[in-house]
Parts: sequence; C-alpha cells; structure tokens
Amino acid sequence: MSAELRLEGVAALVAGLRAAGPAVRADVGIVTDRRAEALAADVRGAYRAIAHSGTAADRVEVQNVDRDGVIGRVVRARAPHVHLIEWGSVRRFTKGTGAYRGTMPALRVFVP
Repeated sequence: MSAELRLEGVAALVAGLRAAGPAVRADVGIVTDRRAEALAADVRGAYRAIAHSGTAADRVEVQNVDRDGVIGRVVRARAPHVHLIEWGSVRRFTKGTGAYRGTMPALRVFVP
C-alpha cells in the first residue's frame, strides 16, 4: 500500500502540514532547517566575496516563524546597506565638493 499527497498552492501545503502528525511535522522541520541554513550560508559567502567589511555577511540570519501554528524558517539580510548590494544605486553628485560618486551595480545575490 502506498500513500499519495497532492498539494497545490501554499494554502494546501499549510492545511496539509496542520493535518499531518507530529512526526511528519518534525521531519519537515529538519528539511526546512537544512535548506534555510544552506541558503543563508550561500548568501553569506556571496556577500563576503563582494563586500569590503563583512558586515552584510555577518547580518544574514535564519529566524523561526510561527504562522497560524505552522512553524517555518525565514532567511533575512539585516545589514543597513544591503539594499545597495541587491538593487544598486544611481550616479550621485555631491554639490559641496563637486564630486561624482558613480554607480553601484545591482548584484542581486539574495533576490535573483
């Protein structure tokens, strides 16, 4: 005898996890832990390769979330300048010094 579970969409996944027993939820938790930590490690490595100080890499974290009884993981980049790495910047001009600051290309590490 084999069992089949077909889930279409996030709502069905959440409902399926709620209906599953504790052993299944524990197994799913192990997989999501591993995947979240792997993603965080990839992002940290990419930030270390492109950033000068390492602050961006040091502030990538995995957080546990509980949404309506379903435990999950969220990977967040918390550095205050991470938006410049991800989305870049336009050419800037400083009036006081008359200096052009150039552009920062969007590197799209975390957000492909």
